[in-house]
Amino acid sequence: MTIHAPLGGAFGIVTDRCAGIAVAVALPDALKVSGLAPGRCFVTLTAASGVTARVPIEVGTDFAPLALEGARSPVQLSRTAAILAHGTSVTIHVTQGTYAGPFSVAGTCKGIAAITGLGNWLTVVALDPGTCAAQVVGLGGRKVPFAITVEPSPEVRP
Repeated sequence: MTIHAPLGGAFGIVTDRCAGIAVAVALPDALKVSGLAPGRCFVTLTAASGVTARVPIEVGTDFAPLALEGARSPVQLSRTAAILAHGTSVTIHVTQGTYAGPFSVAGTCKGIAAITGLGNWLTVVALDPGTCAAQVVGLGGRKVPFAITVEPSPEVRP
Protein backbone atom coordinates (compact mmCIF):
# COMPACT_ATOMS: atom_id res chain seq x y z
CA MET A 1 0.00 0.00 0.00
CA THR A 2 1.24 3.50 -0.75
CA ILE A 3 -0.14 6.76 0.67
CA HIS A 4 0.65 10.00 -1.14
CA ALA A 5 1.13 13.37 0.54
CA PRO A 6 -1.43 16.03 -0.45
CA LEU A 7 -0.41 18.49 -3.14
CA GLY A 8 2.79 16.54 -3.81
CA GLY A 9 4.31 17.67 -0.51
CA ALA A 10 6.67 15.66 1.63
CA PHE A 11 6.08 14.25 5.10
CA GLY A 12 7.95 12.28 7.71
CA ILE A 13 7.10 9.62 10.26
CA VAL A 14 6.89 11.05 13.78
CA THR A 15 5.52 7.98 15.58
CA ASP A 16 5.71 4.38 14.41
CA ARG A 17 3.69 1.85 16.43
CA CYS A 18 3.94 -0.94 13.85
CA ALA A 19 6.96 -2.98 15.01
CA GLY A 20 6.35 -6.61 14.14
CA ILE A 21 3.20 -5.89 12.11
CA ALA A 22 4.31 -3.64 9.25
CA VAL A 23 7.24 -1.54 8.05
CA ALA A 24 6.38 2.02 7.05
CA VAL A 25 8.91 3.98 4.98
CA ALA A 26 8.53 7.68 4.16
CA LEU A 27 9.47 8.29 0.53
CA PRO A 28 9.83 11.78 -0.97
CA ASP A 29 6.16 11.90 -2.01
CA ALA A 30 4.52 8.85 -0.42
CA LEU A 31 4.37 6.44 2.50
CA LYS A 32 5.13 2.84 1.56
CA VAL A 33 3.82 0.15 3.92
CA SER A 34 4.90 -3.51 3.79
CA GLY A 35 2.93 -5.99 5.88
CA LEU A 36 4.77 -8.53 8.03
CA ALA A 37 2.14 -10.22 10.20
CA PRO A 38 -1.62 -9.93 10.77
CA GLY A 39 -2.54 -7.11 13.12
CA ARG A 40 -3.40 -3.45 13.54
CA CYS A 41 -1.08 -0.54 14.20
CA PHE A 42 -0.59 3.12 13.28
CA VAL A 43 1.96 5.69 12.23
CA THR A 44 1.75 9.42 12.79
CA LEU A 45 2.91 11.59 9.90
CA THR A 46 3.90 15.24 9.84
CA ALA A 47 3.95 17.29 6.66
CA ALA A 48 6.42 20.10 5.98
CA SER A 49 3.53 22.50 6.62
CA GLY A 50 3.22 21.18 10.21
CA VAL A 51 0.00 19.25 9.61
CA THR A 52 -0.03 15.86 11.36
CA ALA A 53 -2.14 12.81 10.62
CA ARG A 54 -2.51 9.44 12.35
CA VAL A 55 -2.68 6.69 9.74
CA PRO A 56 -4.20 3.38 10.89
CA ILE A 57 -2.74 0.26 9.27
CA GLU A 58 -4.25 -3.20 9.22
CA VAL A 59 -2.41 -6.24 7.88
CA GLY A 60 -4.65 -9.13 6.89
CA THR A 61 -3.96 -12.84 6.83
CA ASP A 62 -3.76 -13.29 3.04
CA PHE A 63 -0.17 -13.36 1.78
CA ALA A 64 1.14 -14.06 -1.72
CA PRO A 65 2.63 -17.56 -2.27
CA LEU A 66 6.22 -16.25 -2.15
CA ALA A 67 5.51 -14.44 1.12
CA LEU A 68 3.93 -17.58 2.61
CA GLU A 69 7.10 -19.52 1.82
CA GLY A 70 9.21 -16.85 3.50
CA ALA A 71 6.92 -16.72 6.55
CA ARG A 72 7.64 -20.41 7.23
CA SER A 73 11.38 -19.74 7.39
CA PRO A 74 13.17 -18.43 10.50
CA VAL A 75 14.66 -14.94 10.50
CA GLN A 76 18.46 -15.14 10.53
CA LEU A 77 21.09 -12.48 11.17
CA SER A 78 24.69 -12.33 9.97
CA ARG A 79 25.56 -11.73 13.65
CA THR A 80 23.39 -12.15 16.76
CA ALA A 81 25.18 -9.60 18.94
CA ALA A 82 27.40 -6.56 18.67
CA ILE A 83 29.84 -4.94 21.07
CA LEU A 84 30.55 -1.44 19.82
CA ALA A 85 32.58 1.54 20.97
CA HIS A 86 30.65 4.78 21.37
CA GLY A 87 30.17 6.44 17.97
CA THR A 88 30.92 3.35 15.86
CA SER A 89 28.53 1.27 13.75
CA VAL A 90 28.03 -2.19 12.29
CA THR A 91 25.95 -3.47 9.37
CA ILE A 92 23.89 -6.65 9.72
CA HIS A 93 22.46 -8.79 6.94
CA VAL A 94 18.97 -10.21 7.59
CA THR A 95 17.49 -13.21 5.76
CA GLN A 96 14.25 -15.16 5.91
CA GLY A 97 14.00 -17.79 3.20
CA THR A 98 13.32 -16.08 -0.13
CA TYR A 99 11.91 -12.93 1.53
CA ALA A 100 14.18 -9.92 0.95
CA GLY A 101 12.61 -7.47 3.39
CA PRO A 102 11.87 -5.02 4.71
CA PHE A 103 12.18 -6.18 8.31
CA SER A 104 10.90 -4.48 11.44
CA VAL A 105 12.97 -3.77 14.56
CA ALA A 106 11.53 -3.66 18.08
CA GLY A 107 13.29 -3.36 21.39
CA THR A 108 14.58 -1.23 24.21
CA CYS A 109 17.61 0.45 22.66
CA LYS A 110 16.51 4.08 22.85
CA GLY A 111 19.46 6.26 23.78
CA ILE A 112 21.94 3.36 23.57
CA ALA A 113 21.84 2.44 19.87
CA ALA A 114 20.00 3.53 16.75
CA ILE A 115 18.95 0.77 14.36
CA THR A 116 18.00 1.75 10.82
CA GLY A 117 17.81 0.10 7.45
CA LEU A 118 15.87 -0.89 4.41
CA GLY A 119 15.40 -4.21 2.72
CA ASN A 120 17.55 -6.88 4.30
CA TRP A 121 20.41 -4.72 5.64
CA LEU A 122 20.33 -3.01 9.04
CA THR A 123 22.83 -0.54 10.48
CA VAL A 124 23.40 -0.28 14.24
CA VAL A 125 24.97 2.97 15.45
CA ALA A 126 26.35 3.14 19.01
CA LEU A 127 25.02 6.23 20.78
CA ASP A 128 25.80 5.95 24.51
CA PRO A 129 27.30 3.27 26.78
CA GLY A 130 24.92 0.55 27.94
CA THR A 131 23.31 -2.70 26.90
CA CYS A 132 20.01 -3.33 25.18
CA ALA A 133 18.05 -6.02 23.42
CA ALA A 134 16.37 -5.66 20.05
CA GLN A 135 14.28 -8.04 18.01
CA VAL A 136 14.30 -8.21 14.24
CA VAL A 137 10.85 -9.21 13.00
CA GLY A 138 10.11 -10.73 9.62
CA LEU A 139 7.14 -12.19 7.78
CA GLY A 140 4.58 -14.01 9.87
CA GLY A 141 5.82 -12.23 12.99
CA ARG A 142 8.91 -14.45 13.17
CA LYS A 143 11.51 -12.87 15.47
CA VAL A 144 15.19 -13.20 16.24
CA PRO A 145 16.90 -11.45 19.17
CA PHE A 146 19.87 -9.14 18.75
CA ALA A 147 21.98 -8.05 21.74
CA ILE A 148 23.85 -4.75 21.70
CA THR A 149 26.54 -3.51 24.08
CA VAL A 150 27.97 -0.03 23.70
CA GLU A 151 31.21 0.58 25.53
CA PRO A 152 32.59 4.01 26.42
CA SER A 153 35.08 5.47 23.99
CA PRO A 154 38.66 4.84 25.04
CA GLU A 155 40.25 7.82 26.71
CA VAL A 156 42.82 9.63 24.61
CA ARG A 157 45.84 10.72 26.61
CA PRO A 158 48.35 13.24 25.28
